[in-house]
Amino acid sequence: MLSSFLLIAVFAVFSRNNDTNVVMQTKYVNANNIGITTDSSLNGTWYLIPVLASDTAAGKFPFLTINLKKKQFTGNDGCNDISGTFVAAEDKLTFSDNIKGTKMECKGYDEKAFLHNFLLTSNYKIEDGILSLMNGKTVISKWSRKRAGGVVKETM
Repeated sequence: MLSSFLLIAVFAVFSRNNDTNVVMQTKYVNANNIGITTDSSLNGTWYLIPVLASDTAAGKFPFLTINLKKKQFTGNDGCNDISGTFVAAEDKLTFSDNIKGTKMECKGYDEKAFLHNFLLTSNYKIEDGILSLMNGKTVISKWSRKRAGGVVKETM
């Protein structure tokens, strides 16, 4: 009797929602018992995983907030606030060449090169909570749901 009820309950959960926009989420717990939520969607805020000292030379941490529904992004390139549009389908991603930004001057920072990397992007992958912006098989930049050294927020 109990196994029949469980089978019906499991079936009801799986048949209840056939929305194709469902985002798959996985919760991991690290050694410090902090929940880290990763999901398979581009949607939301991503922080640059810095590789070069110039990535954060202006004193700000680059981030992107992607809105799949509106096909728009906002963020900060490490110096200036930026915004623009993109096209995404499956694992393909291209940013429009009309990225807008504020015009602050930041010493030691090559904004032109940073923004050019968005224009080189042709596809992406998300593995283990890391977003890789790519040009074919070449990784251009990597982004995380949490800022390096920052506090992890649980979003489930």
